Amino acid sequence: MPIFVTSDGHHIEVPPGAFPITKDFEDGVLPLQNISKKILLNVMSPASTPKDELIETCLAADFLGDQKTLDVCAKAIADSLKGMTAAEIRKAYNGVIGEAIEARKR
Repeated sequence: MPIFVTSDGHHIEVPPGAFPITKDFEDGVLPLQNISKKILLNVMSPASTPKDELIETCLAADFLGDQKTLDVCAKAIADSLKGMTAAEIRKAYNGVIGEAIEARKR
């Protein structure tokens, strides 16, 4: 089974073909520099993703090529924005989105 090494040093075995990653695995191991164990487990089970981790989970799903989880996260984010003003959205998500995007650039 492929093994992902998370940014916080955990080794997680994943079922073969669980993620359509096109990156080469070296000896069956793929380091995930910007994905923690908690976020990887959210991607593997999106129904249990806490609201405050949605952006990171969405970015991790995108990196891993997991369209199903990406769709679930995007819908959850969209649902959480219903009824909010632009100012409320910026206050709720701007810091989180900005931090997540910056972490992804590293």
